[in-house]
Amino acid sequence: MHSDTIALVTTAIRQRALCLHCIATNAMTDETDTDAALVKIGTAIQLRRDESERCQGCGEIRIVVSISMDAPPS
Repeated sequence: MHSDTIALVTTAIRQRALCLHCIATNAMTDETDTDAALVKIGTAIQLRRDESERCQGCGEIRIVVSISMDAPPS
């Protein structure tokens, strides 16, 4: 996995909640690499994964991922 992919995926989800397909499209990679990047990102940043929300990219109801703005538990 390239660090560029991780950076592009992080940038995509910083802006809005997106489905895996839209994240991959924005990061110019495939969904497999996107999923792997999200796992890596999730070790450093708290991610939010909503099971049936509207993707802010394509408008479809899907699993969407975004960066959690909640404070981490103490």
